[in-house]
Amino acid sequence: MIHVLNFGMGVDSAAILLSWLHNPHNRPFSSFNELLLITAQTGNEHQSTKRLVEAHILPLLRQHQIRFVQVAKAGHSKRDGYTVLSDTHNPQICHIEGDYTLGHSLKIAGTSQPVSGAHTCAMKFKGVVIDQWITDHLSGEAIGPYLGYAKGEEKRSAKCADYPCMGSDYRFPLQEWGWDRETCVNYIREKTGAEWLKSACVFCPFCKPEQAGQRWESEPEAGLYALVLEAAALALNPRMKLFASRSAWEVAPQAVKELAASHLDSIDWAVYRVERIYQGRQISRRVTKVSAPMPRRAADAQVSVIAKQRGCTCDTSDLTYTRVYDYHRNPDESLTCEGFWVAAPGFIQDKVHRPNYFEQTWQEATGKVKQLSLV
Repeated sequence: MIHVLNFGMGVDSAAILLSWLHNPHNRPFSSFNELLLITAQTGNEHQSTKRLVEAHILPLLRQHQIRFVQVAKAGHSKRDGYTVLSDTHNPQICHIEGDYTLGHSLKIAGTSQPVSGAHTCAMKFKGVVIDQWITDHLSGEAIGPYLGYAKGEEKRSAKCADYPCMGSDYRFPLQEWGWDRETCVNYIREKTGAEWLKSACVFCPFCKPEQAGQRWESEPEAGLYALVLEAAALALNPRMKLFASRSAWEVAPQAVKELAASHLDSIDWAVYRVERIYQGRQISRRVTKVSAPMPRRAADAQVSVIAKQRGCTCDTSDLTYTRVYDYHRNPDESLTCEGFWVAAPGFIQDKVHRPNYFEQTWQEATGKVKQLSLV
């Protein structure tokens, strides 16, 4: 039987691994041949996490000949399966580049990860990928997986019961030992001399905004990626700030904001038609690119032309984007909609879920046939 540790590269799972390495009485196995670490790489982890893992974890895995598997989502659909980035007892590289990345998925959709609700990003880009690998390679042999949920996170760990386990059962060593996060941080410092940082995507909305800004200061490219992703999301939805109460632009260091602004001015933009249907608690969205790629100023100008042609005024509530509404949501109606044209980064792709349903419901909500042409 193989004991599987979901190694998320952060404080909690690093503390579990180090405790097993240094404290034989904490090990649920008798030999390191019975231990396997698996990491699902989202493709957007901080470089600082890569450096910590390569400096302090991989040498120990090599020393004890512990098997380390790194996998990544291979495509947009679950049917695309996974890519094995590395499977070795002698790991040299932490493959944070991933394959089909979470950031790419969000960018082409013109959105950011919602703060409220379930962590669907972790489910789709970590949990599902790891489950698929375990099913294919350790069916009936996996004990665990062991998860890094610390003392004080019992509500979080209890939710695991809602998801099928591909091993024997979910196990939480830190809670068994009574270790909270501070205990883990101190233990890692004692054993490695390192101040371990939170493992997270560079645009993670669940990080504290101030801490994200500090990391972007030392990793400007990470901040650039987060700001560009948020810029696309805000263009299509002015409510889509990266963090719950603040935007990434508000917390980013000035140098990173200047870097992102320069990048956004250098890439192709386009004009998009964005339509939303609000039906009770359900929200449906259709995004359609309605122009060829063009410079940002040209896209802004094209939206202004649409405003004049249709007798509408450009929205002035958000001076960052040129946006023209022809439908405004009425929150007092059970079926209502909003529709607008906007200039946005040109990497966003057309998208609509259940197109026939959307078109039928849109016409019901507006009483008009959808108009996509710029003419």
